[in-house]
Amino acid sequence: SKVMKLRSRLQIVLVVTLATMVLDAAMFGYFAATTAGLSDVRIRSLNLGKEIFRFRYLSDELLVVTPFSNTFEAWKASRDLIGAAMKDYGGDKGPSVFLSGEEDRRQLQSLVAVWAVAEDVIREVESAGGIYAASGSTATVIMVPDTFETISMINAIPRLRATLDQYLERSLEKLVASIDRQAAGLRSRLVVGILAISAAGAVITLILLLRLRRRVGASSGDLEDVMRAWRNRDFTVAAAQGVSDELGGIAGEMNETIGEFSELISGVSEMAESA
Repeated sequence: SKVMKLRSRLQIVLVVTLATMVLDAAMFGYFAATTAGLSDVRIRSLNLGKEIFRFRYLSDELLVVTPFSNTFEAWKASRDLIGAAMKDYGGDKGPSVFLSGEEDRRQLQSLVAVWAVAEDVIREVESAGGIYAASGSTATVIMVPDTFETISMINAIPRLRATLDQYLERSLEKLVASIDRQAAGLRSRLVVGILAISAAGAVITLILLLRLRRRVGASSGDLEDVMRAWRNRDFTVAAAQGVSDELGGIAGEMNETIGEFSELISGVSEMAESA
């Protein structure tokens, strides 16, 4: 059977080493990309939580702060930010790409659904607040409870606050906790994967190198014995050519060379005897 050349064995060792490095680098790239996506979702969730807290605070301020119009404009701007974020959460390219678990999807759906419910209350506050802002009154809402718009706001804002506190913030907390668990799981899988790939590559490389070492060691020992015999002028000893690789080829070349050298010596001996 055809024997693998030494050069081919070294090339296989090189290929195995490079393949191990490439697979490790690919795992690092996957980990970095996925972790970056999870980190982005986490940051967006935390920022949304902060904006919800600010919106809740502004909702309370609508009742007790004057001038009302300034707070009302800030309240509407905060509402628009949260609304845009909620649309992103419910979109195909939003956090749902990274939060694919069943529980996570339920939390995302709940988040969007609760905001849709909150928007009904928000419209009540916005309608009443718009009328009150247009009136130009400088009194705080809570001090003017005898008008329709102030009564409407006084009744709606506690319901809005309860919705924000009891549902939206809790859902966001669960999503952030899920993101942290996924990131921890990714780190564990990365470590295990890299260890497994590196160990497999190291074992294969070690086996190849040991076989190469055994082959080179056996051939070099045989060549040393042959060279020692030739130095003692015993040209009847030939190098073994049992394996048809580079070392076997070297042994064959050496045998041919020493054979020609022996024939030359024999010829000179015959000429000397004839002379």
